[in-house]
Amino acid sequence: MKSLYIAILISLSFTVVGNASAEYLPSEAEAEARVPALDLVIQYLESDQVVPSRLDLRKMSADPVVELTKLSTSGRYDLTLRAKAIQALALYAGDERADETIAELMTSTRANHKLFAVIVMAYAQVQGEEAANELSELARHQRVDVRVAAITALGRFGGQEGYETLLKLEREESNADVRARIQTYTR
Repeated sequence: MKSLYIAILISLSFTVVGNASAEYLPSEAEAEARVPALDLVIQYLESDQVVPSRLDLRKMSADPVVELTKLSTSGRYDLTLRAKAIQALALYAGDERADETIAELMTSTRANHKLFAVIVMAYAQVQGEEAANELSELARHQRVDVRVAAITALGRFGGQEGYETLLKLEREESNADVRARIQTYTR
């Protein structure tokens, strides 16, 4: 009899704890019912004072990667908003959806697109040192802005391989401004 009471007590406590622990975060449906999460994320990213954080984005959406992916890949939004969404999406490195979206943007966006430098930085942030080979190719691109984006990405996220690539590029680069950018990471 005593063990029956203990079993009932334990099962009730798991039920109460299980229900209580999930109630502090809104479900995706509840969050959408209040104010569409996409609208909240747009307002947040459009602010001039914002440096996106995962915590702030999570307060607005049950799954911020969904909204950030929509904003990053849709041509409906202006370039400034899309750039901020791409940067914020890189905060979710390791989330398969974020990684795939940024990789897809990297392969499908031409180097002359205005968002390409932002995409290169986000790609490097997500891929880390593994992106060093691709970035080293871009660091030799004919367009100066593409080279500078790749060099910055190598310097910030390329690890040891990126550093060694920058040392080689420093000797090869003919443009003084680009060489000066390389030297910010090598000296």
